[in-house]
Amino acid sequence: QLLGLVVPLAWGITGQLKKREGLGKLVLFVLGAVLVIAPWTIRNYIKLGAFVPLRTAFAYNVWRGNHIGATGTVRTFEGTDIDDAIPEDYRNLVEAHMVPDEIERDRFFAAEVKRFIREHPGEYLRLTLTRFLYFWWRDMTHPLTGHPFYVIPWMIILVFAVLGVWRSLRDWRRWSLWGLQVIGFTLLFSLTIVLPRYRMPIYPAMFLLAAVGLEYAYSKVRSKFS
Repeated sequence: QLLGLVVPLAWGITGQLKKREGLGKLVLFVLGAVLVIAPWTIRNYIKLGAFVPLRTAFAYNVWRGNHIGATGTVRTFEGTDIDDAIPEDYRNLVEAHMVPDEIERDRFFAAEVKRFIREHPGEYLRLTLTRFLYFWWRDMTHPLTGHPFYVIPWMIILVFAVLGVWRSLRDWRRWSLWGLQVIGFTLLFSLTIVLPRYRMPIYPAMFLLAAVGLEYAYSKVRSKFS
């Protein structure tokens, strides 16, 4: 869904939506997106009686990362499920709203998230910054993200990607598709909930940026010793 916004926005930045050809391209893109998700949307309307483009439980997932005692992930620092760490009286309230009706269930969790942000803005900001750190470094609640095979390759990618970002700034419009993906997914998961696998959507962009940075570093070394 995020890419559905990022792609046409990048087209607009690069001037690909001008005149009739650009409008036709946008119409085809929107039509294609509708056709892809239509089976889920139609199924959801028949089964749930509501307009749900893809799936419910989004609000539930966001709630898991945003309530009193939340870590920003699905785990506590002890490695247990975050749902089991909430106070008993609040757990009773949550369990009372785990009804079969998916729409009502999602509305409850959406309301709980809004209430949490409204009543605890400082805690929400702290969780957001924590998730940002976890997204770009490692999830401290996950038992495997401290492994060298997880950390070291990502460190290498980050170093060269930073060089790549610097090199691509002079041609930022052409790189806007990848930049918007990185920014968009970072904001989405920083504000909601983060898991190690949630970083996967930005890998293509990071690999390309790292390749630019690697090429730049190689050209500098080669020119120095040639």
